[in-house]
Amino acid sequence: KMIGISGLIFALAIINVALGVSEQKKTSIYLLTGPPGSGKGTLAAWMKEFLNVCPISIGNILRLEVQKGTELGKAAKVLMDKGELVTDEMANSVLFNELARTKCQKILLDGFPRSLSQLENFVKKLEEFKDIKVKMVIETNLPEHILLERVLGRREHKPSGRIYHVKFNPPKVQDIDDVTGEPLTIRNDDKPEAFRKRFEIYKAQTVPAIEKARKIWKYRFFDTRNQVN
Repeated sequence: KMIGISGLIFALAIINVALGVSEQKKTSIYLLTGPPGSGKGTLAAWMKEFLNVCPISIGNILRLEVQKGTELGKAAKVLMDKGELVTDEMANSVLFNELARTKCQKILLDGFPRSLSQLENFVKKLEEFKDIKVKMVIETNLPEHILLERVLGRREHKPSGRIYHVKFNPPKVQDIDDVTGEPLTIRNDDKPEAFRKRFEIYKAQTVPAIEKARKIWKYRFFDTRNQVN
């Protein structure tokens, strides 16, 4: 079922209320998935503000590991620079480390799952976490030419993680961070060649995972073309 942003927020709020007192100690997980540039990060920020969920982004965590120069970061960088998905072992290691240490009762997994095997490993591993349940799968999507425009226009302030867009959310001074005055950069996985490879991988590996996930849990889809980047 297709749903708008306000409708999605309302639907999720109703679900949260419906959980009731009996599940107050349980952890609810929302899976947020979609192709690169479809607005997952922006939606995650909205859900954090309006629904008090705790976003977990495996991609952001791995990029932080890359900045730190850890062994995990070095291994992930090789794949990310080529526009390839990190291994299931890397993704699930990061994910379940975060799930084990978080105290949040509502968690949003931003950009998960990325592949069918990742989903299957996740479902199997969830059996060890009796107090964690997936409540909904949320898919965002857009036509390919709009995705390309969004991705190619993104600029990042690496130290803070602030994201700009040359068209939709430009900095006050071109290629300069508004807060610090430091230069903005283009992520390697946002370059044209990497995007096209990531998009092909998304169609080949992530779409089958979404198809399976929507058969297991509640599912909502919406087109984000009117969303401000």
